[in-house]
Amino acid sequence: MYKLLIVDDEMWSRRLIKEVIDWKSLNFTIIHEAETGKEALASLKKEPHDLMIMDMKMPIMDGIELIENLDPTIKTKIIVMSGYDDFNYLRQALKGNAIDYLLKPIIKTDLENAVSKALSLIKKEDVSSHLFQLVSELESNKSFIQYLSLRMQLYTSIVDEDEVLTVQVLDEIKKRIAKESASQNLENYILMDLNYLKDEFIKTHLAPMQSEAFHALDDIQEPLERLEEEIKLLVTLMKHRETKGKMYIEKVIHYVDTHYTQNITLDNLAKTFFVSKEHLSRLFKKHTAQTLTDYINEKRIMYAKQLLGSRKLSPKIACAMSGFTYIHYFYKIFKKYTDLTPSQYASQQNINIV
Repeated sequence: MYKLLIVDDEMWSRRLIKEVIDWKSLNFTIIHEAETGKEALASLKKEPHDLMIMDMKMPIMDGIELIENLDPTIKTKIIVMSGYDDFNYLRQALKGNAIDYLLKPIIKTDLENAVSKALSLIKKEDVSSHLFQLVSELESNKSFIQYLSLRMQLYTSIVDEDEVLTVQVLDEIKKRIAKESASQNLENYILMDLNYLKDEFIKTHLAPMQSEAFHALDDIQEPLERLEEEIKLLVTLMKHRETKGKMYIEKVIHYVDTHYTQNITLDNLAKTFFVSKEHLSRLFKKHTAQTLTDYINEKRIMYAKQLLGSRKLSPKIACAMSGFTYIHYFYKIFKKYTDLTPSQYASQQNINIV
């Protein structure tokens, strides 16, 4: 169960964020609100929150002051919003470890993508936290090391789509949990770790239509039993996919289409999809007739053109928001695709509008 804090002096904006996303389905069971940065700071000092969505322009204490006054050890994930084309806001937000920067009016898909990214980070930290507690508790106990060995076997069996080996490894893991009934931390860690592993495979290897098959298991209430059946179903669905290569690349394309404004590279995409970067590069070129890097740059330039044109943002802001790290590289790629510099393109669009 997660806690959300919405910080915005405009009531309609807070209400929109609360209603546009089904927070309960994402396990956000507690939603708090604050009208100023000062109220938000007090709320965070009173109790930790997993995610904070905050406006940058507020009375009494604005977003920049709030970020500057946050406890540096805070684990709360931050998504910032602004109705202003102000690079200083963006710079301060990134400096304050914000995971995304959204311009108002908020677009639902942009908010959903930002929340998805935050939730992924939260889950990773949950696993790490349980791991630290577990190692501290077990010390010389071999059970945790034995689980790690079984986990590697399970990972291999899923990648190889080996249903028989998957069942065998899951049975061994269940036996390990039963033997370690006195260690609640071990059981908690195993359940959380396997859930995370399963979710990553579903997200990267199955189409949304296939993912709906897991709803048939909703009647299973016991966590370990349900998890076991979900992993078995996962392997079965992966094994019976049609045109695997094409479907695989469609998943990569979907991932890029929803994450191209982030720092995605061939290396981290290969890790995300559990393949070598050489294999991913060859497969992508085979099915799309273009390189993965070209596809990412094409998506980023298309978005940058929207930011420069209809949203009238500066080239510097468009560069940062479209996923480019270096402004000179942004200018080079932009000119490659448009035969214009970003400034020339923006000027041309303004003339056309008038």
